[in-house]
Amino acid sequence: MAGQKLAFGKLAAKDYAMGVAFVAVGFAIVFGLSSSAGFEIEPFLLVIASVVVGAVAWVQYLRKRDD
Repeated sequence: MAGQKLAFGKLAAKDYAMGVAFVAVGFAIVFGLSSSAGFEIEPFLLVIASVVVGAVAWVQYLRKRDD
């Protein structure tokens, strides 16, 4: 499992749409946490953090789906 590679060329449009959805959910999570904690985060850092959270969740979803 550690050496498993994802074939991004074989993914369907639905899989990429799931990636966009994961990034949107990641944005909501990061924005909600920063708002509730009272942090003043620069907008570009908020976007970067949400993309990282969403991308990691998407890759984990793809790996678990292919098992």
